[in-house]
Amino acid sequence: MRPKVSVITLAYNSREYIEQTIKGVIHQRAGFGIRHVISDDCSTDGTHELCLEWQRRRPDIIDVRRNGHNLGLQANFMAAYAHCDGEYIAMCDGDDYWCDRDKLRLMVGYMDAHPDCAVAFHRVINYFEDNGTKSLSNGGQRKLTTIEDLARSNTITNCSVIYRRDNVPELPDWISEVKLCDYAMHILNACHGYVRYFNRPMAVYRQRSNAEWSLMGLHDREKKLGMALDVRERLIDHLPPEQDAVREIIRDAHTRFALAEAAFSLAHGLDDAAARLTRR
Repeated sequence: MRPKVSVITLAYNSREYIEQTIKGVIHQRAGFGIRHVISDDCSTDGTHELCLEWQRRRPDIIDVRRNGHNLGLQANFMAAYAHCDGEYIAMCDGDDYWCDRDKLRLMVGYMDAHPDCAVAFHRVINYFEDNGTKSLSNGGQRKLTTIEDLARSNTITNCSVIYRRDNVPELPDWISEVKLCDYAMHILNACHGYVRYFNRPMAVYRQRSNAEWSLMGLHDREKKLGMALDVRERLIDHLPPEQDAVREIIRDAHTRFALAEAAFSLAHGLDDAAARLTRR
């Protein structure tokens, strides 16, 4: 039977955290079928074995998959997505976790009642592991937004999002070539309707200094910005013609990001970086 929600968890050497991720999914008070697709990208720390142990306990929910060789984040996501057959797809990576047992019931209930809603997300607790501090995301976020709003700024934390599976039945090949495939997914799904925000913290987003997005230092800033520019360049090239207005908003954001960082680079003596960003 087709589950109501497929939950994607991408795992790589996540043994320290993934049990909390799994518990956040299996303890949902949903009232409908959930399939937790855990895609392990050849972990070497016992992540796969721990996930298999949980699959033996809850075979009704947990579906553990292991790649034959290390694919990398993007290809691992594409493999997991292709395996999902739920009406909805939710995300929770192997170092994040859901902290509200009613999360799926609330979000799916809203989307069932509002077929024009293409994407839903919620407030999260940011947990900065290095110093143990926490913060809340999305202060002042409006309840209803559009793809145009999302094109101006990515307000969605990946562990909070839910999509309609049928809106993007197959992923474009270029998804495998961008680091920030989550933002691409937000935009591709938002092409099909409006975006709904829940002002209720229902997940914990763990931020670690060794994570790919948590780069440090002046020279790393260009690499970090490059990820944001890469995905926007792909969207500019590949959005359908009916989204020309969105394309121009993304182009404007791309320009503003690059020029602002070029100015920062010049101010800190990084002339080569400034020149590269200006050309871009």
